[in-house]
Amino acid sequence: MRHLALTLASILVLGSGAWGEIVHFKNGDQITGEWQRVNGSTLVFKSENLGEVSFSISKVQSMNSTRNSAILLKSGDAFRGMLSLLESGAWELKGEDGGVRHVAPGRVLAIYPLQTFYSKAGEIRRPWQNWQGSSSAGYSLVRGARDAGTLNIGVNAVRREPDLPGQKERFRTNYLLNVLFANTRQDGVKTSANSVATSLRQDFLFESSNFAFVLGGFEHIQTQSIDLRQTYGAGVGHDLLRGPKVNMQVLGGLTVARTSFANGEIRRDAEGLVGQKVGWKLSDAVGLTHSLDFYPNLSSTGDYRFDTTTTLSTRITSRLSFNTTVADRFLSRPQPGRQRNELVFTTGLGLRFGLLATGLGPRFPARGRR
Repeated sequence: MRHLALTLASILVLGSGAWGEIVHFKNGDQITGEWQRVNGSTLVFKSENLGEVSFSISKVQSMNSTRNSAILLKSGDAFRGMLSLLESGAWELKGEDGGVRHVAPGRVLAIYPLQTFYSKAGEIRRPWQNWQGSSSAGYSLVRGARDAGTLNIGVNAVRREPDLPGQKERFRTNYLLNVLFANTRQDGVKTSANSVATSLRQDFLFESSNFAFVLGGFEHIQTQSIDLRQTYGAGVGHDLLRGPKVNMQVLGGLTVARTSFANGEIRRDAEGLVGQKVGWKLSDAVGLTHSLDFYPNLSSTGDYRFDTTTTLSTRITSRLSFNTTVADRFLSRPQPGRQRNELVFTTGLGLRFGLLATGLGPRFPARGRR
């Protein structure tokens, strides 16, 4: 019995230590647990009863941390020390040498527990990890005098390195996949309109909103008799707008394309590239994205092609959505008897994947500033 009592007492002591940080609010309330991170003016806190919650720093009167912290400033500086939030609203860091530093809240970009930072900083991510984005799928079937079936699959994903608020983004990988299988049979005649398009673009950010990129892409478009088009290129881009409601990106560069057609013709072209991508958050549940890539032909003056895609997404749950997409692939000089446009209208369910950033980017200096 005595052994059981000692065991229970040990559990209580260890449990109280694990949830020993206290936040005092200006209205007199308080919460006990562990702070997880600070993103700008938002504190993320985890308690045993409430789980993970977020609230504005402006509502907090004071907070004392029992752990060393890494504080990242908008200026690009980084400091470490024991963290406290003073009643004045300023953050206080106490260094191992006894020095004290006060930081105004408006200068803070992010704050993280130092132990968490160290444990994640050297983490090596596999190529398939840390992706965020959405996938979609739709299917339709018709049976009668005319039999028809269509299947469309789409993936739009991005991978950022590092993807931690407070760390400057240095690398960004963009992946796109669109697949359409459309087959119709009537009076014994089968007609197919299948297409597959996939591309990968690697961005290298040399400033917060400016980047250089390299890209590669493959396309099969049956309606234009394109067996395979290979596109490789490079250029520069700019994140023109980055806000909670609107995002806009523009880019320009040069590409080379090798196109093989069903009749055996092969075209090798040097092309320019002008592109843009815009995203609008129309409401909490509705979003619209639009992209356009224009390729003027430099080898055959007057020829050109472009790809454009517009998607309206309506959120059903936090991960599930209903998507409507209109895509157009235009070729100014198609094969004889073929149309210049391939216009595709699809609907289907979308699934968001990838969570908020968990990686912590490059290693924090072992002897960081205090």
